[in-house]
Amino acid sequence: MSPDTWLGLSLLMICAVDFCAPEDTRVVPVKPGEDVTLQCRDPTDASIKRLEWNRTDLRSEEYVFFFRENHPYESYQLPSYRGRVQLRDPEMKNGDASVILKNVTVNDTGTYECWVKTDRDGRRRRNTPELLSTIKLKVEDSGLTAGNQEDGEKKEGGNLHIYLPVAAAIIIIIIIVSGLVLWKRHRSMKKNSEQPAADEVHELQTLSPPRSSLNQKLRVKPGENVTLHCYDLSCAAITRIQWSRTDLKSDKYIFFYTDGHSYEALQLPSYRGRVKLRDPQKTDGVASVILTNVNIDDTGTYKCETRNEKKTSFTHFTHLTVTDSVSQPVTVYEGEEFVLLPCEFPTFRIDKPTVVWSRYDLNPSTVHQRQQEGDDRKDQNQLYSSRTSMKTFALETGDLSLNLTKLRLSDSGTYTCTVRSSRWGEDRVTDIRLQVKVPPEPFQVWAKVLLVLLVLVLLIVGLFIYFWPYFKSVYRVEVDSGVKSVQLPFKTFYLRQVDKVVWSDDVDSKVYVYQNGSDRPEEQDKYYRGRTEMKRNLKPGDFSLTLKYPTDGDRNTYTCTAYNKEKKRLMMKQVELWVKVYRVEVYSDVESVQLPCKTTVRLPEDVSVEWTDRDKKKVHVYQNGSDRPEEQDRYYRGRTEMKRNLKPGDFSLTLKYPTDRDSDIYTCNVYNKERNILMMKQVELWVKDCPVVEVEEGEESVQLPFKTTADLRDDTRVKWERFDPKYMKVHVYQSSSDRPGEQYKYYRGRTEMKRNLKTGDVSLTLKYPTDRDRRTYTCTVYNKKEHILKKKQVELWVKVYRVEVDSGVESVQLPFKTTVYLPQDVSVVWTDFITRKVHVYDNGSDQPVEQFSLYRGRTETKRNLKSGDLSLTLKYPTEYDEGIYTCTAYNKERHILMKKQVELWVRDCRVEVEEGEESVQLPFKTVGDLPDDTEVKWERYEPKYMKVHVYQNGSDRPEEQYEYYRGRTEMKRNLKPGDVSLTMKYPAERDRDTYTCTVYNKEGNILINKQVELWVKVYKVEVDSGVESVELLFKTTSDLPEDVSVEWRDRYNRKVHVYQNDSDRPEKQDKYYKGRSKMKRNLKPGDFSLTLKYPTDTDSDTYTCTVYNKEGKRLIMKEVKLWVKVYRVEVDSGVESVQLPLKTTSDLPEDVSVEWRDRDKRKVHVYQNGSDQPEEQNRYYRGRTEMKRNLKPGDLSLTLKYPTDGDNSIYTCTVYNKERKRLMKKQVELWVKDCRVEVEEGEESVQLPFKTVGDLPEDTRVEWKRHEPEYMMVHLHQNGSDRPEEDYRGRTEMKEDLLRTGDVSLTLKSPKLTDTGEYICSVYSEKGNIRRWKTVELKVKVSSAERIQIKDQTVYMRNRSSSSNETPLMADTSL
Repeated sequence: MSPDTWLGLSLLMICAVDFCAPEDTRVVPVKPGEDVTLQCRDPTDASIKRLEWNRTDLRSEEYVFFFRENHPYESYQLPSYRGRVQLRDPEMKNGDASVILKNVTVNDTGTYECWVKTDRDGRRRRNTPELLSTIKLKVEDSGLTAGNQEDGEKKEGGNLHIYLPVAAAIIIIIIIVSGLVLWKRHRSMKKNSEQPAADEVHELQTLSPPRSSLNQKLRVKPGENVTLHCYDLSCAAITRIQWSRTDLKSDKYIFFYTDGHSYEALQLPSYRGRVKLRDPQKTDGVASVILTNVNIDDTGTYKCETRNEKKTSFTHFTHLTVTDSVSQPVTVYEGEEFVLLPCEFPTFRIDKPTVVWSRYDLNPSTVHQRQQEGDDRKDQNQLYSSRTSMKTFALETGDLSLNLTKLRLSDSGTYTCTVRSSRWGEDRVTDIRLQVKVPPEPFQVWAKVLLVLLVLVLLIVGLFIYFWPYFKSVYRVEVDSGVKSVQLPFKTFYLRQVDKVVWSDDVDSKVYVYQNGSDRPEEQDKYYRGRTEMKRNLKPGDFSLTLKYPTDGDRNTYTCTAYNKEKKRLMMKQVELWVKVYRVEVYSDVESVQLPCKTTVRLPEDVSVEWTDRDKKKVHVYQNGSDRPEEQDRYYRGRTEMKRNLKPGDFSLTLKYPTDRDSDIYTCNVYNKERNILMMKQVELWVKDCPVVEVEEGEESVQLPFKTTADLRDDTRVKWERFDPKYMKVHVYQSSSDRPGEQYKYYRGRTEMKRNLKTGDVSLTLKYPTDRDRRTYTCTVYNKKEHILKKKQVELWVKVYRVEVDSGVESVQLPFKTTVYLPQDVSVVWTDFITRKVHVYDNGSDQPVEQFSLYRGRTETKRNLKSGDLSLTLKYPTEYDEGIYTCTAYNKERHILMKKQVELWVRDCRVEVEEGEESVQLPFKTVGDLPDDTEVKWERYEPKYMKVHVYQNGSDRPEEQYEYYRGRTEMKRNLKPGDVSLTMKYPAERDRDTYTCTVYNKEGNILINKQVELWVKVYKVEVDSGVESVELLFKTTSDLPEDVSVEWRDRYNRKVHVYQNDSDRPEKQDKYYKGRSKMKRNLKPGDFSLTLKYPTDTDSDTYTCTVYNKEGKRLIMKEVKLWVKVYRVEVDSGVESVQLPLKTTSDLPEDVSVEWRDRDKRKVHVYQNGSDQPEEQNRYYRGRTEMKRNLKPGDLSLTLKYPTDGDNSIYTCTVYNKERKRLMKKQVELWVKDCRVEVEEGEESVQLPFKTVGDLPEDTRVEWKRHEPEYMMVHLHQNGSDRPEEDYRGRTEMKEDLLRTGDVSLTLKSPKLTDTGEYICSVYSEKGNIRRWKTVELKVKVSSAERIQIKDQTVYMRNRSSSSNETPLMADTSL
C-alpha cells in the first residue's frame, strides 16, 4: 500500500463520525442496561395482521420481533433478542406497533426497521408488509443526553474529560500503526521483492467493484453507452421488467417492459429514447438494458425488478457513476512480484464465452486471452509473454481477474477486460489503470507522512471537540415521571428585536405564547394550560420553558421560535423531552401486582388520591380517609387496594388478578383540599403473555389448564369466557354443578370440568376443537360474595390441515381418518365455511337431497365406514371451492363423536397459446349427467362485460353473444359427460383476459362455476424511424383455397390493406395507409406478409390479418405488433438553437422538396425549388427555422432557434420528388428540459429568461402568468405598454424594445419565498392565437445572510459562556 493511500485511509478513520442520520431515520441514544422503546405506528389505524422488526445491519433471515395473527413467534427471533422484546401495547390500539427492547447492550447498536401488514386489503390481493419506521439505535456508555431529574438541565463542557483522553488515544494509535506500516515498507524496499499484503489486494479489488448477477458497480464517461445487467436466476421466460432509480423519488421508471412491449409513456422524460433491451427477442432469463449517451445526471443507483412466467420475482441493483475525471489508478512499484487486476462477470451463464484482457495503446493489443479450451496465447503481445495468468476455473466461477507478474515501468497503462460470446456479442466489463512507479526513498516518505499525519490529526481532533455541540440538531432532556417540573432550555444573548416567543409541539399545538411582556394563555392548547411558565424578563436571553408534572403523554419534540415586531422569524431551537416511566412486569397468572408510588415530601392529612389508566378511567379513588368504590370504573371494582394510613407517603396501588388487558400506563395524582395537584407519577404495567396451548385440528379434545390452591369451597363460582370477536360465556360452574343454560350455544355440549374443586383444578376440557376456537380464554374464580379469588388467561391455537391442488384436476381428496371405533348407525356431515352441507351420509347411504346444489353430484365418500376413513372426494374443484371444510360424526342420538377440519386451496387455471394458432381450449369438466335444460355461460369482465358464449336448451345462442366472439366459439353438443369446455378460434392479443364459466339449472340457480386465465403471446417487430419499409410477417402451412380474400386491419379497425379476387383493392383501404402497403401477388405458398412503407411512430400498433374463403367465413387470423423507434434529441431550455438531424446517403435529385411537420401536422419548414418557402410555414415557427442551402450531401437536418418546452414534439421530415412522390420519411423527437432559476431571498432582482425571434408585430400581446402553487396574472405587455398585476405592482418589468429584439424576459424585483412557483409566458397574435410559450420554474431560497447572522450570534454566545455556566446548547438552526 502506498504512503499516500495510507494517509487517506487514516484521515478517513478519524473523520468517519456519525454526525447526523438520514432525514427519514430517527436516532435513539440509550445507555447499556436500560430499556428503550422502538416507536412505530400505522397511520391508517387498521388492524395489524403481521408485524416484523428486523436489523438491517445483520444479514439474517431471523427477526428482532415477529408477530402474526395476534401471536408473537419467539422461534423466529434472533437468539440474542429472545425474551427481551415485547409490544408496548399488546392490543396495538390506534395502529401502535412499537416494541420495548429490554436490558440493551452495546451489541444492540444498529438500524431497526418496522414492517407492518394490515387487513385493509381484500383476501384475493396478496399484499406485502409496508415499511413504516426506521430507527438507528446507539448504545454507548458515555451518553450525551442524560437529563437532570430535578430540572432537566444539562451543563456544558461536562464531557470534555472524556473527549481529550479519547483524542490522545487516537493520535497515539495512529502514530504507532503508521510507524509499523512504514517500517515494513522500508524493509520491503531493500528486498525489492515483497508481495502485496492481503489488505492491499483487497484494496485493488475494490477499485473496480465486482460484477455479479445481483449487484454491480459501473463507472463510465459522459457520451458513452453502458449495459446495465440483470438476470432471472431461474432462467424462465421473463414477462415483466422494471428498471427504476432508487435515488429519484418518482413513480415513473427508467424502463418498463411487459407482455413483450416497452412503454415509453411510463418512462422518466430524461430517459425516453435512450434505454432499450439488449436483446428484445430473447428474454429467457436476461433483462439487461443498454443506456445510450450517458450524462452526469445519470449517476445513481438503478434497481431492476423482474417477474417470470412462473410468477417468481428477482431484484438486482447497479450503481452507475458518470464522470469526466480519470479513475484512481492501481499503483505498484517496479520490481514487485505481482499485481492482481480484478474483473468479475457471470460467464457461467453464457455459452462458449471468451475473455480478453487488452491494452489498446499497444499493437497487438491482446495482453491475455482465455477460452473454454484454456489460454490462447497466439495473439498475445510479446511484452507479456510468460507473465500473465488467470485462475483455472475462471469461466466457471466468474472471477476473471488477471495476475501480472514481475512488474516493469512499461506495464503502466489502461487494461480492458472484455467478454465475448456468439450469442451476446462483445461486452466491455471494466477498465483498470495501472501505474508502475520507481521505488521512492523510504526515509523521505517516512518524514513526509508522519509530519502531515500529526498536524492533520491534531487539527481535526481539536475541531471535533470544539464544534461538537454545533452538530446536535435537537437537544434532549430526560426526566423520570413523578418530578414536579422539567425545564426545556433555550438561552441566548440579549436580542433587542425579540417581540414574541412561541413554544409548540410536533403537531403544531401551542404549548406557550409570550408577547408584549406578558403570557398569552388564551392562545395555549388546553392540554398545556396552567402547566407552563417562563421568566418574565427576557433581557438575559433566557427563553427556557418550565413544564409542570410531566408524564409519558408529554414525550415530544418541542420547538421554540422567536419573532420580531414584523413577525419575521429570528431564530429557532428544538428540544426533545423524554419522560421515563417506571415499569412493572408480571405474568398473567400471579395473584396480584403492586404499582409503586412513594414520596418523602410531607403531605397534609386531607389529601385525596386518584389512580387513572391511559383512557382516564378511574382505577381507584381515596378521599377523606377512605376508599370511594362508587367512583371506580366497574372494570376495576373489587380488584384494587391501597394502604389505610398514608402518612408515610406510600400511595402504592395493589391490583388483583392482572391479565394482558391490564397492560397500560397508570397515573397517580395527589390533590390537596382545594384540588391543586401536589404530585403526579406514572407506572407502566406489563402483563406477560398467557400460556399457549397448541392442538392439531381433529383431536378429540384439548385441555385449557388452570390449577390453583386446594380446598375451594362448595359455593365457589367458576366462569370461563372469551372476548373476541364478541363476548361469549364458554363454561359456567356454580354450586357444585355446570350451568349449560348460561353457556353460549356454540359451546353447549362441548365443554367439561372436574366435579370436585377441592383439588384446586379448574381446568377446562374443550371437545372437537376447530379453527373457530382459536382465541384467548379467561377463567375467573369467585367466592360467594362475587369477589374475585383467582384469574388466569390461556391462549388456544388450533392448527388446520391444508390441501393444495391445481385448478383443472379431476378430483381432490379432503382426508379424515380415525382409529376410533364407529357404530354402524353413525351419520357423517361435511359442511363448508358458511355451514352449507357439502355431503351427508346417514343410515348407511348418501343423502344427496340434503346437499347444497353447488356440490350435488360432485362428492363421494367410501361406502364402508368401519375402517374409520371418512375422507371426502370433491370432483372438478375450482377456485370457488376454496375454504375450510368441517367433517362431523354423530351417533344415533345426534351427539358429536368426533370433528375435524380441512382447508382446501385451489391454484388458478392458466392457458397459454401463441397468437396465430387455429384455436385454443378453455378447459372445464364437471360432473356428468347434466340435465337437458342446463344453461352454460362463458363471460369476461374486462375491459367491459361481454358474453363470450351461451348454451341453453341443447343449443348455442349466438344472438346473445358479444359480436366480437360471434362465429369464433364452440362447445360440445352433448353435456351429459359434464364437459363444458370452450373452444375459441383464432386467439388474438385482445382475447387475453380471465374468463368465467357458470352452470345454471332450470330455476337459474348456480350449480358450479370456474375461472380460466387466457394468455396470448403476440409476435413483435421493432424498427427505427426512417427505414424505407418494414415487413409484418404472416406465413402459414395450412392448405387454403385459391379464392381466399385477405384483410389487414389496425387496432382501430381501419383497413390497412385488402386483397381480393387475386388483386389489391386500394379503394377499400383507409386513406392513411393508401399507397403505403404492399402484398405478394401469389398467395399459394401461404405468405400473407404485409410490407408497410415509411413507418413512423404513429404506425406503432397491433395489426390483425384475417383470411376469408369465398363465402366470407374466417379461415385463419393472426396479430403482429409493430414498434417504431424514434431518435430523440435533448437540450436545455435557454440554448440559442438545436439541430434535428437527418442525413441520408441516397442520391437525391436537384428538384426535391422537403417538408418538416410537427405532431399536429403543422408545417415547420418547407424547402422547394432550391429555396425556403416561409409563406407556407406555420407562423409559430416563422423566422425560427433554417436548413442548409445545398442538399446534395444528403443533409436535410433542421435547425430550430430559441427552443422552449412548448416545442416538445415529434417532428417528421418528408422528401418528395418533382411528381410529389415520397422518396423518404424520418422522425426526430425533441425534448427541451424545463427551465429552472434559483435565487436567494433578499437579492435585488431575478430574471425569468425567454428569448424568441425579433421584429414581432406591434399587435403582439405578452402575458406572464403563475400556475403553481396558485393561478394568477403576473405581468401583461400590450399595445406597447406594461400592465403589472396588483400583487406584483412595482416588482416586475420588461425591456422597452422587446418586440424588436424578441427578448420577452421578465425581471422580478426583491424575490420572496412566496414567489416560488411555476411561471408561463405566452406570446399572442392579434387574433389571440399563441405564437410562442415557455415555462420557467422559480425557486427562492432562504437568505444565507440570515443563516450567517444567527450562526455568528451563536459563536459569540459560545465565547461568552464558561465551563461552570449552566447555559445549555443554543439554537443554531435558522429557516
